[in-house]
Amino acid sequence: MTVIFFHDPEFFPPLSFFHGLVNSDMWVVIDHTRYTSRSKHNRCRIKTETGGITLLAAAVKRPCNKPICQTVIDNNQPWKRYFLKVIANSYSQAPFYKDYVDDLTCLVLSPHVLLETLTVQSDLWVAELLGTSPKVACTKDYYPDLPRAEIEETFCRRLQATPFDKPFKHPHYQQLREPFEEGLSVLDALLCVGAKETRRLLDG
Repeated sequence: MTVIFFHDPEFFPPLSFFHGLVNSDMWVVIDHTRYTSRSKHNRCRIKTETGGITLLAAAVKRPCNKPICQTVIDNNQPWKRYFLKVIANSYSQAPFYKDYVDDLTCLVLSPHVLLETLTVQSDLWVAELLGTSPKVACTKDYYPDLPRAEIEETFCRRLQATPFDKPFKHPHYQQLREPFEEGLSVLDALLCVGAKETRRLLDG
């Protein structure tokens, strides 16, 4: 039976997100619901060169009370330059930084207009590195007026599918700096241990 991962698009989300994505046949992108300011929709957690935690954000135009699928990136803000600078300062010594920094830079610098375009493309880029290419369907294209609470049941009934519901236990891996921090962006694992080991951690 087809397994569906139901989730909002997120900005370089943590491993828990990809635990669902790589273990499902389809990602139903819940994008017709309202964008949440100062959330994972446009922010991710990074461990800095000092060992502290910072939040890196993709700037969005205000007012930002629209659905996720209509939220516009504010490219007049210098967030892209700041994002790449913090990543370089924090991870340039990571074992796999050079393997992924060029593609990451291209993603961030691409002239995206909508936040959803950036986040979905980035999430699928990571998924491809992890060896999976799930089918993608967006709720705005099928049920733009359906309450979020009814999305899973409606899609699963239509496709004769089941929702992904396996519990996630955060794996430990070799981060650049102690102590180990859970819930960081997937970029931390990719740059520190590489895609192959990150996939092994998710499968384990």
